[in-house]
Amino acid sequence: MSQHAIANAKAWLSDIVEKAQALTAAEQEGDHDAADTFREECQQDALSVSVRTGWYSPGAKEDATPEEFEILLSTGGPALRIVGDLDAYCQPSYGRLQWQDWGTPWTDLTTTNEEDSAIETYIRCYWFGE
Repeated sequence: MSQHAIANAKAWLSDIVEKAQALTAAEQEGDHDAADTFREECQQDALSVSVRTGWYSPGAKEDATPEEFEILLSTGGPALRIVGDLDAYCQPSYGRLQWQDWGTPWTDLTTTNEEDSAIETYIRCYWFGE
């Protein structure tokens, strides 16, 4: 395993947790301006945001609803992304961090329940619909 890539992923995770906690606090306090600022900070982290669909019949564009998403946070060696599933309304229903280094496949980063909750808050800052 690449210790450098894992250390990079954990540093990003710490930043995600911090932003998610600040966003949650701002929302609970009813501070809409601060919440919007934290959402914008999260959105500015992404190098790219992509979605993809599952199988559907050719010509049936109405069946081409996005089912999965990817938020690319860093590239190269190491690289980091958040991937997950979208519900019928293009809202994230699940997300997980994955890291990669030169010559290694994308690998899930082991996270705690608290970190998973922070990732869910973080990914809700993004819009995955049309």
